[in-house]
Amino acid sequence: MEFGETPEETAIREVEEEVGVKMSDLKFRTLTNDVFEDGSKHYITIWMEAKYESGEPKVKAPYEESEIGWFTWDSLPQPLYLPIRHLLEGKTYPSQTTESKIGAAIETSPILPGAGAEALHPDPSIPKVRHVRDIRPDVSESVE
Repeated sequence: MEFGETPEETAIREVEEEVGVKMSDLKFRTLTNDVFEDGSKHYITIWMEAKYESGEPKVKAPYEESEIGWFTWDSLPQPLYLPIRHLLEGKTYPSQTTESKIGAAIETSPILPGAGAEALHPDPSIPKVRHVRDIRPDVSESVE
């Protein structure tokens, strides 16, 4: 990350610089804590989901990659880079709780009224106390 960049800005810039692909509509998915066995590096990898906009992938940073291509999750080339291994194994923060583990690392639920910024400024006509059981029948707690 460059000083002052958001994770989304970093992902957009890095992907365009390193592989020549433009992306949009980025969403945070999860983190992996990647300590390399030889002790040479320790990364916190931020995994984002994005919409492909344009560009044909090509090696633009040969010091970081040797080959680029489109792959399905079950046909990734081997050996896998440690952060990708951790993602596929579900070694993530927050923990992945879905069966597929990929692309659904964060389960969202509408506990707060509205979405995005609207959730920070709730509609005064909506009661302050909402029962979670009204939103998710499997939970019986209330939130203020």
